[in-house]
Amino acid sequence: METKRSRRIFNIVMVVLIACIITCGIMAVGNLKGWFGSASSVVQATEVQGVTSIERKGVAYTLKKDTHIQPGDNIETKNGSQALFEIGKDNALRLNDNTEILFKTAKKDDVDIQINHGEIFVDAGKAPKKFSFKYGDSVATIKGTVFSISAQNGSSNLNVFEGKVAVKTKSGKTYSIDKGKCLSIAESGNGKVAEDIRDIQAKSLNEFNINSALKCKDSRNLCFSKATLKRVIADREKEKTVAASGKDDGSGEDGDDDSDKSLDKDGNTKSKGESASSKSSKTGKNSGSKSSTTGSSSSTGTQGKTCNITIRCDTILNNMGNLTSGKEQFVPSSGVILGTTTVEFTEGETVFDVLKRVCNIGGIQLEYSWTPMYESYYIEGINNLYEFDCGSQSGWMYKVDGWFPNYGCSSYKLKGGDDIVWCYTCNGLGADVGGPTM
Repeated sequence: METKRSRRIFNIVMVVLIACIITCGIMAVGNLKGWFGSASSVVQATEVQGVTSIERKGVAYTLKKDTHIQPGDNIETKNGSQALFEIGKDNALRLNDNTEILFKTAKKDDVDIQINHGEIFVDAGKAPKKFSFKYGDSVATIKGTVFSISAQNGSSNLNVFEGKVAVKTKSGKTYSIDKGKCLSIAESGNGKVAEDIRDIQAKSLNEFNINSALKCKDSRNLCFSKATLKRVIADREKEKTVAASGKDDGSGEDGDDDSDKSLDKDGNTKSKGESASSKSSKTGKNSGSKSSTTGSSSSTGTQGKTCNITIRCDTILNNMGNLTSGKEQFVPSSGVILGTTTVEFTEGETVFDVLKRVCNIGGIQLEYSWTPMYESYYIEGINNLYEFDCGSQSGWMYKVDGWFPNYGCSSYKLKGGDDIVWCYTCNGLGADVGGPTM
């Protein structure tokens, strides 16, 4: 009898211990992942689109909606993902894709964020008493305003859409950036830093900035009206539609229509909508020629995402007097080196990867160099047309969906449907090809 009683007591004790262990485990995981909230934290994830990770106390997992942020949390959005955070009352922080930030503090009157890389948009209707952002070697202090920060390797941009932002830079200077202004910082290869304040232009904003601004409350007095921003989107959509349709001016002058061609990720060319493809061979010609097709091979059947790419130098046609002697042979009469072509790409590939591939297949000369400061490739020449070949402000630029990124082409990770245009600028450092004016 005594033995049965002892066993019963032992079993009860074991059950209680196991229950305690399970409860402690749940509490530990819940505390780590913020299931039970945080009394001191005023930051909470309110929207998570795509894959976004959070690293807390050395443990990484997928960020979920309603997660309360704790000091030391590292947040990273993956390609094609975005995340939105609510900070106290009437303050929102939106992260673009491929962005990584660290919450150094997340208290009611003290929010300190470090931007490791990427892009954020902040709508601070009622900013905390201490609200600061560190990006690169600069620190921005906020007092209730709407702004965005893009921090890439060796360069950064801070756009102020409403209010005013104070920024202290590596040089020791403190700037007061007013509404409608942009602070641009760029480091050169020799270590020199250029700091420049200029006006923001609606057409110079990327899709992330425009869409984020459109989501601001109507009570915000932004430097651009929502009607203006919507017009920019409409113009870009129109440009994209024209490019995809193959009706781009001058693109079919030689009788062929590049817009009806596409390249799969293995470099095979095919007509849109067809399953069979012809293997492209280099033509060796570099003046507006297109890749020829020889023989045929069946398609792999594995289709990835696609983008469109165009290469043009038509601005040179209006500046032939400034063109380096002997370079005329490399300028097509249409000004189009490569008509709009649809290209397959795989996740993680960049604008540079696609440019390199189409030039290799099409027999178009391409020269580039690696820039350690920006950790990106710099395009020196395409089709034997180089920087400064048509004036002191000439050279190659690229835009994606009508926007000229402020960082290198090998840092821009592609998304499905992107429309890439490589264009040669002759005047205004891009102003003549639709870029922002200085």
